[in-house]
Amino acid sequence: MPTYFLEQAGVRPEDFAGESGYSGSHDKTIDLLEAGTFEAGVLNEQVWDARVEAGTVDESRVPATPLTGGGGAAGRHCRRRRQVYNLAILGRLMAEVVENLDRRPADALRALGARSPHVFVYGILPQAGARFSAYALYRWEVALRETVIVGVVGAAGLGRLLGERLAAFDHGAVLTVVLALIALSILVDVLSAGFRRSLR
Repeated sequence: MPTYFLEQAGVRPEDFAGESGYSGSHDKTIDLLEAGTFEAGVLNEQVWDARVEAGTVDESRVPATPLTGGGGAAGRHCRRRRQVYNLAILGRLMAEVVENLDRRPADALRALGARSPHVFVYGILPQAGARFSAYALYRWEVALRETVIVGVVGAAGLGRLLGERLAAFDHGAVLTVVLALIALSILVDVLSAGFRRSLR
């Protein structure tokens, strides 16, 4: 994993003397870099920021650029891409709902001089509200599952915790995370069904 992130940053491990090593923790990596034992290292940005804030690292002696798989700029970029992707899908689904609605209520409101926001609130939303909420809750459930998948493979997301617990062989915590994810999925289904019933 550290070699992967070095290569993503344009750093080739082959360019350094010696072999790639694994320190066992991000804090230990910082200490080894300060001591000159390591020439470069891969660090979690949160660990790096905490050490800098606490004043326990000499930034002038650490030649490594902090990199990360799940937090910091890379994690924010991954989250933004997933947000835009999910919003785009949700927008397309809702546009299809609006296209298939009975246009007569909206046309009648326009004929009476109603403005676009009023046409939407009184002519479109009453017909499409239940489907809008169902699609929004559906995409929330899909996003929840996506965060598990991308987190397990090293990016930001709920799966990151699952991946860390799996790597630590902490089977009790793995079971807790999986049960929490199942509970969240069931909660979405219950909320969706209840919300649709209330809009009928």
